[in-house]
This record gives sequence, structure tokens and C-alpha cells, in this order.
Amino acid sequence: MLAIRYDNARQAGDLVYSRGVLLDSGEDLETATLISLFTDARAQPSDVLPVGSPRRGYWADSLSDDSDTFGSRLWLLSDALATAENARLAEQYALEALRWLADEGHVHETITETSLTHDSISLSVSHTLIDGTRVTIDPIKVVG
Repeated sequence: MLAIRYDNARQAGDLVYSRGVLLDSGEDLETATLISLFTDARAQPSDVLPVGSPRRGYWADSLSDDSDTFGSRLWLLSDALATAENARLAEQYALEALRWLADEGHVHETITETSLTHDSISLSVSHTLIDGTRVTIDPIKVVG
């Protein structure tokens, strides 16, 4: 797996380079987390879509059953205001997207927490590994 590092100021991820060569970081938890959060999961029928948006979704999900999907619904908040309800939704969407890490035995537990300001919502993700080590990835700006 290639390593991705997230730049919150630019709200963009970049592949990590070393001496002009892409790093192959193996089981990179931060990269897996970022890909899980920023790959668009298909909107559920009850979701309110951003104006003019299709239901989106990860293309490979069409090859699997409905219970085995990938990505997050954080994209649904792209036009959202920074409210307590949207912060709660961001946490819910992130936990849904990252559940596979625990289901497949990569982590023991994942905790998400949002920070809310008057115009933004940021997300912090904390994984507890099987050996008890904690890995925290923050902040990830999701609204604003």
C-alpha cells in the first residue's frame, strides 16, 4: 500500500516520496484510514444529498453484496453547516467507514471525536491496536 499523508490546510492528501521513489509502507494504518474516510460510499435511500449530487459510491461495491461496502458518507456533508447534528453525523459516518479495521482484526477499537467551531467540523480518529498501542490521526477537516 502506498503511503498517503493528509494536509489539513489544503484539505488534500499526497503520496509520500523519499529520494524520488514512492514509499511502500506495507500495513500503513493512517493510509488505510484516509482511504476509508475519503472514498465515497453510496448514499443510503434515506440520506439527504447535496444539491445536484448523485448517490455516488465506490465502483467495486457493485461487485459485492450490499453488506460489504467500502468508503464513507462524509461526502454528504460537503455543503453542510457546522452544527452539532452534522458533527454527530460526521462521527457516525467515520465509524461506519472504519468498522472494517476491527472486523478484520487490524485494530481492537476505533474512537472518533469531532471538534466544532462556528464554521468548521474537524474529526479525530484514534485506533487502539491489538497490542494496546494507540494511533491517533487528527485533525481531519470535514466541514468548512
